[in-house]
Amino acid sequence: MHIQVARSRQYSTERCAKTTLLYKGALEASGFLLRGDPSRHASSGFAVKALCAASCSGCLLAATITRRLATASRRKRYVCKPGRVCSQCTMAKASQRPEIPGMSEFDIRAGIDRIPGRAPDLNPALSLPQLPVLQEEGPERTVVIGAGPAGLATALALARRGWSRIEVWERLAEPAGPDDAATWGDPARSYNLGIGGRGQTSLAKLGAWEAVSARCARVAGRFDWAPGADEGQVSEAVGRNYPTMVIQRDRLASVLLLELRSKHSHAVKVAFGIECVGVNPKTDVTELVKRSQDGSLQHVSAQFVVAADGVNSLVTRSMAELSSDRSFQITKLEPNLERELVYKVLAFDKDLLPQEWRRDLNYSARSGENLIESITLEALPTREGNLVAVLLFRPDDTRLTSQINSAFEARQQLRELFPQFSQCFTDDELERFVHRPASALPSFAYAGPNLHIEAGGAVLVAVGDSIHCVKPYFGMGVNSAFEDVICLNDALNNSGVAGSQQKLPLAAQLYSRERGAEAAALTTLSRSFDGNFFEFVFPLILDG
Repeated sequence: MHIQVARSRQYSTERCAKTTLLYKGALEASGFLLRGDPSRHASSGFAVKALCAASCSGCLLAATITRRLATASRRKRYVCKPGRVCSQCTMAKASQRPEIPGMSEFDIRAGIDRIPGRAPDLNPALSLPQLPVLQEEGPERTVVIGAGPAGLATALALARRGWSRIEVWERLAEPAGPDDAATWGDPARSYNLGIGGRGQTSLAKLGAWEAVSARCARVAGRFDWAPGADEGQVSEAVGRNYPTMVIQRDRLASVLLLELRSKHSHAVKVAFGIECVGVNPKTDVTELVKRSQDGSLQHVSAQFVVAADGVNSLVTRSMAELSSDRSFQITKLEPNLERELVYKVLAFDKDLLPQEWRRDLNYSARSGENLIESITLEALPTREGNLVAVLLFRPDDTRLTSQINSAFEARQQLRELFPQFSQCFTDDELERFVHRPASALPSFAYAGPNLHIEAGGAVLVAVGDSIHCVKPYFGMGVNSAFEDVICLNDALNNSGVAGSQQKLPLAAQLYSRERGAEAAALTTLSRSFDGNFFEFVFPLILDG
């Protein structure tokens, strides 16, 4: 049992009183004792809470509030003997926990967000201004290749400029709707990305952050288990301007797709099952060849093309081939063979987690002291309260592949590797885990020094993974991709009068000048960290 003590720091009397009184009702409703005079600063006003074994939803909410009070000041934790329990839990069993109205059992964030006056602090990007909506005349046809987060964000930015006749082509099938809980609870669709301050501010400028954040889970810090440790250590993110928010990669794309269709359907058409299979420069346009799922081919002329489908795509390779001065080239970095990893995903069952474990943390554990030979487990929450783990290991390590053939064997193996988690998975999920193949992480590569070419009178630019391909360690790439989109929009703002012949070439040059070195630096730096996975991941989950 823990007692959380929150004390205000040397702030003004007015700020201390405001903070303490703001939480008073929520704290006392869950059995807190509010002591001291809240109108006095320094150490006079504080809240004390003993969490009972039942951990009712009221306790969970209040405990989270207290932690946030604590991390805003001096965080102090004391271990005590079992004693007072909260008023809601006095007569309640764990299986009969009372619910706070409108708050689901594990949706801690929803309860906190409803505290009056707290939403701007907990999600400050909601209050950021959006880019202005313009009435600019765009090219006769713009084609964005790739309907991932970067491609859809690009289409959103161009539509806000007033451009029309924008097409987005995506080779894969359309993702499920962003609120399809059954789909996003499937760990096979739940590789989470962390959206940090860079991504949040960019999406806010595009007017999409409110919709995206509504489907995110907030990550308040890490829950780390050292190899062989019986108990984990909580490390909270303190003093950050923007909390890390996590969302499934495909769900993020689904939200942006919904934003486009609900706000800009007149300007943007998104087509799935369409692959770009040819890039042919003509006199004043670039001709793209698209292939539908039925195998039929169609030739389409475009004046502005955005490659957002990866550094190994046909479009980026064609850009490198068409670059007469070789200013757009793809550089692939040699992998670190000692730390080359594959991964499998595994879903925690929220009903099997110990009730005292917080659901707003990144769970992290390693199976042994030897970094090269150990298996890593990193689990992140989803908006619905589930946690989805990614287990990373060497390709020649067969402990989670050929050595397990049943749910029973998988549980036995997990008990050896991560005993603290072995009872947190259902037999059905373990059976699915046995049959899931291991997936490879992408290699490091970047484009440059220019991020554009001019071909046949048309302009082609690249964004996102098409210019900086890094391993998806909790959203480092996606945050940079959103910055690419904002930078491209800024370049269009600074490139002259709309409709002028030189606007697009000049904008592309400004964009390359601003982001070319950034793409190389991001990828090279990421590659340098790849030799020590844990020292690399630790700061990123809290930053993205």
